[in-house]
Amino acid sequence: MSQQQSEEYNKKIFIKKPILGKINKFKSGEEKLIWSAYTHWKDSNKKIWSELLDYYFKLDFLDKAIIMLNDFKQIQQKPGKLTILDFFKERISLGLIPSNSICNEAIYKSSNTQEMMSLYKLLKSCNCEFKRKVYDLMLQVTLKEKEIQLLDIFYRDFIKLDTEELNQDAKNYLQVIENTFIENKPKQAINKFMEISSLNIQSHPVIILTIFQGLFGYQEFEMAYEFFVKIKEKDIKITLELGNYLCMAFLYNNYLRYVEKIIHNMITTKVVPSNFVFEELARVYLSKGLIDSAEMMIKYLKSKNGSYTIFLNQLVDHYIKLKKFKSLEKWVGELEMAPPSLKTRSKCINDTILLNVYGVLCKEMEFYRLWTKMKNEYEMEDLGAGISLVIDHLGFSGDIHKLKHEWKTLCSNPQIKLNLNHYNSYIEALCRCKEFDQAAYVFLIDFIKKNIVPGLRTLLAIIPPLRNANKKLIESNLLKFVEENWPETYKEFQEFDICELNLKNRKFHKFG
Repeated sequence: MSQQQSEEYNKKIFIKKPILGKINKFKSGEEKLIWSAYTHWKDSNKKIWSELLDYYFKLDFLDKAIIMLNDFKQIQQKPGKLTILDFFKERISLGLIPSNSICNEAIYKSSNTQEMMSLYKLLKSCNCEFKRKVYDLMLQVTLKEKEIQLLDIFYRDFIKLDTEELNQDAKNYLQVIENTFIENKPKQAINKFMEISSLNIQSHPVIILTIFQGLFGYQEFEMAYEFFVKIKEKDIKITLELGNYLCMAFLYNNYLRYVEKIIHNMITTKVVPSNFVFEELARVYLSKGLIDSAEMMIKYLKSKNGSYTIFLNQLVDHYIKLKKFKSLEKWVGELEMAPPSLKTRSKCINDTILLNVYGVLCKEMEFYRLWTKMKNEYEMEDLGAGISLVIDHLGFSGDIHKLKHEWKTLCSNPQIKLNLNHYNSYIEALCRCKEFDQAAYVFLIDFIKKNIVPGLRTLLAIIPPLRNANKKLIESNLLKFVEENWPETYKEFQEFDICELNLKNRKFHKFG
């Protein structure tokens, strides 16, 4: 079918048959067909427009959704251009009410905390029913960015999903507690809480949340933990939502010891924090070098179907840097069996890390089998780090014939754009194989021909090996060539060289 015939066909479909029923039957790969037909079709039916907007928004084609909304505005004789931030506000004002699922997705697609909260208030006004994972996301974002005051916008709504409304007595106590925080009296707020005679009111999550929120707002983290101990002594049970909130607030403010105690208390009362709390805990353990705890957390997340691959990647990277190959060996199987990401780029990153592990552990067969798979499976633009790894590996193995063959293959592939990092790796690999003339040739020919400017790292890849091999003539000629063609790089290297020489002299005098 020609393009003209296709356009006519699309036009007839959308003019002669109800578009609404068609949209829901199209698969995700057929969005181009809908768009082609849409460009020939205009209608003022709000339900149809809402379906179209939902369709493209769900597919992440926000730019096309905005074009559609602008078209609808013109039909309604409301001119003006939209930004992404205005998208839902404008859409709702035109009576194009989004579905619940789209409202939930909108929160995930928002670009910053303020936009997220504004969207929440707007969509809530349309009686949107939010899923728990949306509340969890907003909790993580607000606490991570230390925007505790924004919790008022949504977290009480979240807590109310599973709790009764406050009675009048509880509302009175809540007002008194809020007033003491306004008056900058956090200790008095706790005292007011302790004076409440009704255990039902004391244990209400909204009352407890207000105390913690006020204490965190004043950066009174020690006092907040003391308050946690007090309510625990009164046998007040911490709900899942409150527990998640406390753990994340303390974690993002570097109070790991409190988090561990709170989690222990929650588990003893048969309330287990959500996976995202343990994911953040794993990240903190890794950042602090608490590897045993990180390993334990990764195993737990795996058992609970949590997101653990990113932490597993960080763990093996840690072992590679410290050259703890025995520890690395026991995690290879886990890395191989880790659930693949739905995103191609993330999957490629995971495979690149596994490729590095195979190289470090000298698993030659697995290394080349995975590299062949990666070349067949991923776009060349995603293989940048993998290319450097392969070149480095061949340099360490000393297989000069394989190294040159692989480099020639890479250079001859028009889809691959080799960058300076790749050339740095190749020069270093050639020097490891004692191919100094070939390494210098890259400077003299390739860099000039392809207009590539070498950097400090490029010179550090070749000059020290030349000096170690006593190749003074090659070194002298090469530095002279660099000075003539790339004076800035030469100057940077000279400054680095002088610093290194001074450092060696200081060490010599110290031990002398």
